[in-house]
Amino acid sequence: MTLKFWNTESNLATGSGVDREIVASLPNGGYVVVWRDTKKIYFQRYDGLGTKVGGPTIVAEDARDHNIADIAVDPVSGEFAISWNSSQGDAPGSFAITTRFFDLNGNALATDNLASELSIDNADAPAMARNGNNSYVTVFDRGSAISLFVHNRDGVQRAFSVVPNEVGVGNVDVTELGGGKFLVSYAIGGGTNSVRAKLIDLNATNPVPTANKLIITGSDADVIALKDANGQLTGSYAVTVQNAESIRTYIYHANGTLDKSFTVSNEGMKEGDYVHAVALTGGRIAVIYSATVQTPADNGDIFLKIIDPSLPESDPASIVTFPTRINRGSTGQGQQYTPTITEMKDGRVSLSWYDPSKNSIAHTIVDPRIVKVTVDGSAFDDIYVGTEYDGDELRGNGGDDKLYGGDGDDNLIGGADDDLLVGGAGNDFFEGGMGADRFFGGADPADAGTKDKVTYYRSTAGVQVYLHNGKASTGGEAEGDSFSGIEAVDGSEHADLIEGNGAANTLWGNHGDDLLKGFDGDDTLNGGNGSDTLYGGLGSDVFEGGNDTGWDTVTYEFTNAGVVIDLTNTDNNQGEARGDSYSGIEAFIGSQGHDTIRGYADEVNSFLGKAGNDSLVGGNLADALSGDAGNDILQGGLGADNLVGGEGADFASYADATGPVRADLHDAASNTGAYAQGDTYFSDDPALIIEGLIGSNFDDTLVGSEFDTTLIGGAGNDQLRAFDGNNILQGGLGEDQLVGGLAFDFASYASATAGVTVNLGLAVQPAGTGEAAGDSFTSIEGLIGSAFGDSLTGNGVANHLKGEGGNDGLNGGAGADRLEGGIGSDTYYVTAGDRIVEHAGQGTDTVVITSDFVVTGNDFANIENIILDVSTLNNTLTGSETDNVLNGNDTGNRLEGLGGNDTLYGLGGNDGLFGGAGDDALFGGAGIDALFGDAGNDILDGGTGIDAMNGGVGNDVYYVNDAGDSVVEAAGGGIDTVYASVNFNMGAGTEVEYLYATGAAGLILTGSNFANTIIGNAGANKIYGGLGNDFLTGGAGKDIFVFDTKPNKSTNVDRIMDFNVRDDSFHLDNKYFTKLGSGTASKPKKFNSDMFVINNKAKDREDRVVYDKKTGALYYDQDGTGSKAQIKIATLNKNLKLTYSDFFVI
Repeated sequence: MTLKFWNTESNLATGSGVDREIVASLPNGGYVVVWRDTKKIYFQRYDGLGTKVGGPTIVAEDARDHNIADIAVDPVSGEFAISWNSSQGDAPGSFAITTRFFDLNGNALATDNLASELSIDNADAPAMARNGNNSYVTVFDRGSAISLFVHNRDGVQRAFSVVPNEVGVGNVDVTELGGGKFLVSYAIGGGTNSVRAKLIDLNATNPVPTANKLIITGSDADVIALKDANGQLTGSYAVTVQNAESIRTYIYHANGTLDKSFTVSNEGMKEGDYVHAVALTGGRIAVIYSATVQTPADNGDIFLKIIDPSLPESDPASIVTFPTRINRGSTGQGQQYTPTITEMKDGRVSLSWYDPSKNSIAHTIVDPRIVKVTVDGSAFDDIYVGTEYDGDELRGNGGDDKLYGGDGDDNLIGGADDDLLVGGAGNDFFEGGMGADRFFGGADPADAGTKDKVTYYRSTAGVQVYLHNGKASTGGEAEGDSFSGIEAVDGSEHADLIEGNGAANTLWGNHGDDLLKGFDGDDTLNGGNGSDTLYGGLGSDVFEGGNDTGWDTVTYEFTNAGVVIDLTNTDNNQGEARGDSYSGIEAFIGSQGHDTIRGYADEVNSFLGKAGNDSLVGGNLADALSGDAGNDILQGGLGADNLVGGEGADFASYADATGPVRADLHDAASNTGAYAQGDTYFSDDPALIIEGLIGSNFDDTLVGSEFDTTLIGGAGNDQLRAFDGNNILQGGLGEDQLVGGLAFDFASYASATAGVTVNLGLAVQPAGTGEAAGDSFTSIEGLIGSAFGDSLTGNGVANHLKGEGGNDGLNGGAGADRLEGGIGSDTYYVTAGDRIVEHAGQGTDTVVITSDFVVTGNDFANIENIILDVSTLNNTLTGSETDNVLNGNDTGNRLEGLGGNDTLYGLGGNDGLFGGAGDDALFGGAGIDALFGDAGNDILDGGTGIDAMNGGVGNDVYYVNDAGDSVVEAAGGGIDTVYASVNFNMGAGTEVEYLYATGAAGLILTGSNFANTIIGNAGANKIYGGLGNDFLTGGAGKDIFVFDTKPNKSTNVDRIMDFNVRDDSFHLDNKYFTKLGSGTASKPKKFNSDMFVINNKAKDREDRVVYDKKTGALYYDQDGTGSKAQIKIATLNKNLKLTYSDFFVI
């Protein structure tokens, strides 16, 4: 064993007058230190952690000299009494003994009780011991005599003379031996120099002290009564005697005979050194002393040793020495002295001594315990600390207690009121009792697998315990409790809710119908007695239902992710069920996701799927399977199973049957086959019905109910019969008979592994049609295709065809049909009365109108391509907000693209094409068409015929194919372009930025009153720029640039990009260019030779056209060198070899 400090040394009080300290333990686990400061007496209370409680309290203060004597504490009430002697006035050697009483909180209980007013020569301080509840024994010497008083707060009750007359008595001490017996020790000075003791039995009417029970050589002694393992007095006692430079402890039996003795120290005690001893629970003795000479050498250090009287002195383990001095502060001049010690309620010891080098009272706590402790607390606010060993039991009882288990596996029991229970390391057991308790499990070793457990077994009501998130618990003894580091909870005998945390929790429900939630971690949940519900959460959890007759359920309903539970082999479990194991569990509940639950083969299974699309599989006995919310599949297996659907589209499945079955949702009593016979389907509540049947791989008969049902045949030649409602019949492989009812029924090929060809007009589907081959239909109105490219054809009634996935062809035939292509690029063949359902983003779809058809509403919304195959009526086709391709026919059509980048084909007839928003392409085709681009960058091509084209806002492109075509472009409508294959005149007010001649033949191209860019082709083009600053390019060929508008040097100056003096010419209209002579457009007249000059201005009065070859500027001057200024009309390339012959007058 090694003694260890429990806390650090601290100074209680400082000052030049402090000394005479003494310490005593309190029943609440703390202690009280009393000391003298000059003429005042103080005490200071501490709790079990060595923390001050309140401030110093003055016990006595007046003009007299006070000497501290002793303190005694009642172990039940916590009352403590302090006795001291005081000088009486100016009379030398005259002293009085005074006692004052205080409660555990330090409050004075009564006035001073004057024990003696007698003159005491050479007086020593009194000594005290407890005498039953709230009663005390005080002894003191009176010169040559020793007196004993029995007293309480009401005063002196009895008084006795222990030593009537013996010279030199002093150093009086007293201890209670138990049973009303007390041992009084004292020292005889002078030449005798011995320690003696007498026994007095207060049970006697007239107690008479015995003869000396011992006579030991020595100058001072400390007498103590020994304790057993439970802290009870044994009657034996020990006397620790200081004799010169040595200290020795003598052990006596209860009958007063000497048992053995131990040498504590012989290392050089000097005058002023002191010794004090205390009995420890379990029979050991703690001795504290001061020594002037010790190793290491120092001035007056404090030392502590523990004696084990159960061992012989020859055994080295009989005395354990604290490895160093107790006073750990820096040493100084003067010795440490008057050490005092007390055993605290939990077995630790509190030490106090005087340090004159610092003028202070120092104190600390040391832990000498070598075995577990059991502490039964008081009715007060207790603080107890356990040992490092397993098995500590700390009971707080009443009050707001603080229990610290320390290391090891400890039991902490708070009792009533609001307690703090701290387990520390190890597997600790907690019971808080009533009150808002706080539980701290402490830090356990990472590899120890420890479980700190809180129990509510004695709670008189059910509890709601939350280990997670610091949430306050409620109900019974759990009301207001909080937890940290707790891994296990033991519930009450009532219905409890216990929720774990992220650790590996162990939760016991005990009696009652409990709900246990482990959450994260590898949890163990034991429901105990009652019908319990267990939820483990993440981790590998162990579920134990208990051995009672209750109905226990494992649930996964608190997780959103689906789980797989395989009771035939839990190694297959997935999701939150991975790693889970079960025993004594009668029922399972799935998650909020898509679950698969497979039951025991030879035990009755009860499953509830909860939300999600679940698969519940029973065993060989009569199972109960309930899907609850979601689209569930219930597979009962062998046995008479009860199958309940719940919300959603639920199926009873016989896919695992080893032979054919007859399953009838309307009349379950008619079921046949080992797997279906005896099965029942809940049908009283429409919300709980089974909506469908799944057959086996054999020749099955499946019958629906009065509700909407789905029958799935599987392999084999099946007969699927609707009963009532709107049904879906899916035969699967084999030659199946699909018989509908009175309502609307579908034949479905949704599970086909390749595309199918189905025609409702045929009695039996021929070979080569995929899974439909050999199938026959009776009273079937609708078809559902596969995920592949199908061909679905209706009959003469109103059909509903669903293509589903793939690029499908849907033809309703006669009748007002509803066609739904689904995902894929589908083709619809429609006649009058048909309706199409096509959603955005489901492919590039085409509608072929095969008869006269009037489009209404949003029939073709989300249809990209529309073709009028045959029609004698004018039609209006309207696209959608997506990209559409609309095809007209040979009559006049109105095609509206709406949103998206649409392509519109008018084909024959006089059509109206409206692009709408987006970048559209409009092709009029034959006929007189009107094309409106609207917003976006559009392409407009009228085709043959006289067409009117208006691009609207955006950068539009026009194709002019007829001389009668017109283009309308308002100012600011974008950067627009016209490609003309015929002569084209923009006309005034048309802002087209670019005009291109196409083809090989020369064209007449005429601009507008805006700035245009006009580009000819390889032919001989005639280009009219018109008003505006135009860019004109003739191209290859003999081109003519015509100036027929009023010149303006700012707003009507054209740029000729490629004038060729060999081939090209200028025609100037004499309406605006006067004095050039006469000429007409049909008979242009060449310039006179003197009308043209190459210079930067006219040289004579006859000059009319001036070319500045340095700048390329071309000017018109109506009077040559006359007064009127020349006007710039064009800019040419520089240094052209122009001559008058390049110019003509028209």
